[in-house]
Amino acid sequence: MNQPGAFTSINGVAIVGFSGRFPGAKNTDEFWNNLKNGVESISFFTDEELKASGVDPALLNHPNYVKAAPILDEVEQFDAAFFDYSTTEAQFMDPEHRLFLECAWESLEHAGYSPEAYDGTIGVYAGGGSSSSSYLLSACYITRILNGVTGSLQHLGNDKDYLATRVSYKLNLTGPSLTIQTACSTSLVAIHTACQSLLNGECDMALAGGSSIRFPHRSGYLLDEEIGLVSPDGHCRAFDAKGQGTIFGSGVGVVVLKRLSDAIADRDCIHGVIKGSAINNDGGQKISYTASSVEGKAKAIAEALAVADIHPETLGYIEASATGTRIGDKSEVDALTQVFRTQTHKKQFCAIGSVKTNVGHLEAAAGVTGLIKTVLAFQHQQIPPHLHFETPNPEIDFENSPFYVNTRLVPWEKGEIPRRAGVTALGFGGTNAHIVLEEAPPVAPDPNPLERPLHLINLSAKTETALRTMAQRYWQHLETHPQERLGDIGLTTQLGRSHFAHRLAIVAESAAQVQQQLAAFVAGKTAEGVMGGEILPRGSRKLAFLFSQTSPVINCDRQLYDSLPTFKRAMIQCDALLRVDLGQSVLSLLYPDLFGVEPQPERLAQSPYKEAAAFALSYAKAELWNVWGVKPSAIVAEGWGEYVAACVAGIFDLKGAIALLGLELGLHQTPPEELNVTFSPAKIDILFPETGQSAIAQMRSLDYWSDRQSQPQSMKMAVQVLHACGCQVFVEISAQPQFKTGLPEAEGIFLPGFQGSRSDWQLLLESLATLYVCGIAINWAGFNRDYSYRRIPLPTYPFERQRYWIDPPEDLEKVASSSVKTGVLVGANSSENFSKNSSQNYRPPTDELERRIIAIWEDVLNVQPIGIEDRFFDLGGDSMNGLRALNKLQDELG
Repeated sequence: MNQPGAFTSINGVAIVGFSGRFPGAKNTDEFWNNLKNGVESISFFTDEELKASGVDPALLNHPNYVKAAPILDEVEQFDAAFFDYSTTEAQFMDPEHRLFLECAWESLEHAGYSPEAYDGTIGVYAGGGSSSSSYLLSACYITRILNGVTGSLQHLGNDKDYLATRVSYKLNLTGPSLTIQTACSTSLVAIHTACQSLLNGECDMALAGGSSIRFPHRSGYLLDEEIGLVSPDGHCRAFDAKGQGTIFGSGVGVVVLKRLSDAIADRDCIHGVIKGSAINNDGGQKISYTASSVEGKAKAIAEALAVADIHPETLGYIEASATGTRIGDKSEVDALTQVFRTQTHKKQFCAIGSVKTNVGHLEAAAGVTGLIKTVLAFQHQQIPPHLHFETPNPEIDFENSPFYVNTRLVPWEKGEIPRRAGVTALGFGGTNAHIVLEEAPPVAPDPNPLERPLHLINLSAKTETALRTMAQRYWQHLETHPQERLGDIGLTTQLGRSHFAHRLAIVAESAAQVQQQLAAFVAGKTAEGVMGGEILPRGSRKLAFLFSQTSPVINCDRQLYDSLPTFKRAMIQCDALLRVDLGQSVLSLLYPDLFGVEPQPERLAQSPYKEAAAFALSYAKAELWNVWGVKPSAIVAEGWGEYVAACVAGIFDLKGAIALLGLELGLHQTPPEELNVTFSPAKIDILFPETGQSAIAQMRSLDYWSDRQSQPQSMKMAVQVLHACGCQVFVEISAQPQFKTGLPEAEGIFLPGFQGSRSDWQLLLESLATLYVCGIAINWAGFNRDYSYRRIPLPTYPFERQRYWIDPPEDLEKVASSSVKTGVLVGANSSENFSKNSSQNYRPPTDELERRIIAIWEDVLNVQPIGIEDRFFDLGGDSMNGLRALNKLQDELG
């Protein structure tokens, strides 16, 4: 095993993202603020609050009833529309599933990854609480009012078997998807299992964690004197002489994992590294099933350290499982001491603590909660205080152990040794888990410090209101993180987010500019460099390229040449081929200062130099759009733009294009039939400007290129033909932009619009931003391939949560009787039982049959109004409620 030292290797599993909901904290930022400030997030209830929650009044005066619990706020809230769930499905889905689904989405966004754009496989490893399904079971009346709801809907929405696979289905994740249950150690065992799958190559990324939400939610608990596990006063006093038990509560946590070598290579934001992990079971060598074994725990801890190949003396912190009982805490410290003493006799060098003193025991989510706490401590380089520790548990000899209980916020110092920690979780039934963590390795120097002079930041959401909320969050993020590079922000918004219908794109050179433009958007104002709106209707996103004949000038597109390697490479490639016949470098004419020669504007304005330079510039721009994934459905070209157009369409390659251009310009005397030009089938249609007819057949003939003369032509007819065929976006590719607002009598969006005072980059990025907002697919990986930007944590999607809940009726017998007669679900948001259909193309039924069918749909989907052209699956339908609809159709309509 390694002696104390620096970072050992790139072996291990990187934690690249995480998300959570914890008592007193809606996210991990609030969670850390509570931890560092020593906040105990236990709620103590009044009798009135407990009665309102449905607690039996007889319990309130029971001497052993403790009126406290660690609870989550807004457990009844969920963004059903975001995940395409109907109202009924959302109401009958256990909040454990709902919140875990939201946290899974958030954790991927926190990691800077979109399931749609990631080209590897993503696995899911998770478990639910022991009280899973209690959401429905806690309402004793529930079985009497489910006449209109299938058993499968109840089962699939509540059973913990479907916790992991639901995430895989909704996020389209194709790696292994396993629900893991080992009681209190569930989520740490899930993380261990995910690490094994990653290291074995079963997946390339993994979501791992747990979800536990107790119901009734706002209620206390009775002391279990026989087991003696729960606290008599609502406080967990781990390691303290007054410790008499823990307090069980609700929480959700998810981490995103990748192989460390992959995370480093992909320039991910690494929050911590799992260097080793182990799980085992105590077996039968213990006092009882619920008791724990020192030997079992010690073996798991020792194995994890051995796998990590790390000396225990290099650990600075242990996040303990900590039951808060005399015997349980002693057993855990004894196991840790036994392992540490095999290699060191040093005393009280390692801090120990437990998050249970802050938020209670979150059952299946307890392990991941402790791990997230430790990763946050790495990030902030601080060890948060362990609460309620005054006098040590007399059964624990801390003075002669390697450990001390840390009771205040202290800096986590580091010398040559990286910060390291251990996290333990112990489950009822004896399954032990231990994970050895190390802080993130230092960020390697940027191998390519090239920067764009301007940046594009794009946001999107499923609704306009969510987009404005997101814009506000990004404004706040920039306010609190002024040190972040715009390039990193841009890359993360482009590659690390899904792209929805409502879109915003901003072109700016500074964070202050971005903030100014975000503020204008939120306020509903227009601002330069801001493109926003809803993408074009489905099927109307066709794009055409216009290759116009224009003459270049000195330093044309100079910014692109200096700071866009893709453009520069294409220009150099053209220059090398053109120079053979031209006898001079086109680049030296365009950018004379780079080559140490005198400017020759007159020569650049003459044939054949202007045509050669225009060809190179147009080809380089076309190649740029190609790398960025902007693919035309058709092309219109005039004059010498036809050579680039034919090259882009695939009729011949770059060498063939330049050979034919040289023939027209008189640069060589090679007979046409001896030119080395290979014609291929076109991949994209090219239209003649004057007629709008296809030019492909003629362009695939050598005769066409031998006899032609490059003359400017009107593109009016071809553009009108393209527009009639569905092209609504037109991108001009030329040495200099020509079309200012479009062609006469032609509709559509014309890019790049006008030159004005805009720089090359401003013009280019505003064009790209407009394409994005119009719904044109962009290859963001290609857009970023020449730059060494990194994925960074940014604000996640602003879910628009609504209340989906089944409320107990005031008069159970009356409501139950009514429900039996009518077959209608009651008590489930009775005043808000139907969600509004947001379809903008609503068409009402036209006859009695359509009205009856729609009534069945509205009943099954809990959505209204439904129009005759609405799609079943767009309204939240799936195979289960599809079967319900078919059965009702059969019963009512035969």
